[in-house]
Amino acid sequence: MTQQSDLYDLSALSSEQFPLVYAMALFDAPLSQGALLELLHSHHQPDAEGAPYTSALIKECLSSLCKNLLVRQEIGLGYMLREDLRMAVLLHLQQTGMIANWVRSVRELLKRHGEYRQWKPFNVAFCRREVMFSVLASNNQEVMEWRDKFYQCPSNEHIPPSTVFFANADGLALFATLHPVSQDLMLSDLLVVANWKLSACTVAYEYACQHAPTHLKSWPGTLILLCLQAQLRGDFQQLFDLQLGLTPAQQQDSMFVTAVLRGEFAAALEMAEILIKVRKAETGKRKIFIADLPGLLYTVALLATNTAASLKRAKEQVDEGVKQQNAFAYFFLQPLVNHLAQGVPLANTHKFVRPVRDVDGLFEGLALYWQDAPKDKKMHD
Repeated sequence: MTQQSDLYDLSALSSEQFPLVYAMALFDAPLSQGALLELLHSHHQPDAEGAPYTSALIKECLSSLCKNLLVRQEIGLGYMLREDLRMAVLLHLQQTGMIANWVRSVRELLKRHGEYRQWKPFNVAFCRREVMFSVLASNNQEVMEWRDKFYQCPSNEHIPPSTVFFANADGLALFATLHPVSQDLMLSDLLVVANWKLSACTVAYEYACQHAPTHLKSWPGTLILLCLQAQLRGDFQQLFDLQLGLTPAQQQDSMFVTAVLRGEFAAALEMAEILIKVRKAETGKRKIFIADLPGLLYTVALLATNTAASLKRAKEQVDEGVKQQNAFAYFFLQPLVNHLAQGVPLANTHKFVRPVRDVDGLFEGLALYWQDAPKDKKMHD
């Protein structure tokens, strides 16, 4: 894995340049010369002579940093640190033991400029940065508060804040210094996305597996998500080791998923019946809907069994999935189960397929394939 420090030797920076790159790495948005001066003064950061920074010194430092291609100027906005150096700079700052103080100073700057006013709507970028501030300052309560605000922001780009830590070795080294609760929460959010969107997360997966015996106890569900990632990878030896940390009920759920993935449908349905009986007893509900990927896998097992009873149950599962809009794939599966369970003719018409590469897209494609639907170029691609 590439280290950002391999791209540039940070030790080549002068003592007067480090505070500027620290500020830009934390701010993660354009900073003007005036804002940098204000921040360094409020942080009581002295120059090499022990005196306060001046506008002339900041201009000189920025000029040198730009010349060495470490910083770029956004015309009319300010200066930004090169993105591929951000984790290396934050790791260097963390190693000084002063990162919490710097986070506090940056937040004070934002507060003075009215960025935390209650009437001001927070966008995704703002909340993502606040999550980063909170994990770096080891404030777990703030991590959870800003994480909630991050996911409440109206946006189609809710890329987990933790993704940046696993892009290179410096980010991974920095992640390892975070509080265990923050690590578990960050890994949980990343795995939720990776498991559904089938996105790459090898570095995070390997890190989580390595630390599972000592970590992954602070945040409920992280270990379950990691087991699901192991199943999607077909990493069954690792899965066996991970399942040892689950409760008996969680182990049963996990073994059900494994059985379906291995094509052991009869065993999977036996496990599912036990799971459903337990949930009925816990909830008092007459009917139980299995959600998300386990629910789609349950549908596959029911269809593969292909008995009158299993098809009836498949129709109940799919109809409830459509009702709850739990997965878009249920809308594609519904004509198939209606045909198999009730003899409703399949309409030989072209269906619109969304250009997605996630669990939904996978099962949409399977549903259309099982219906002998006309070929769709987007699904082929």
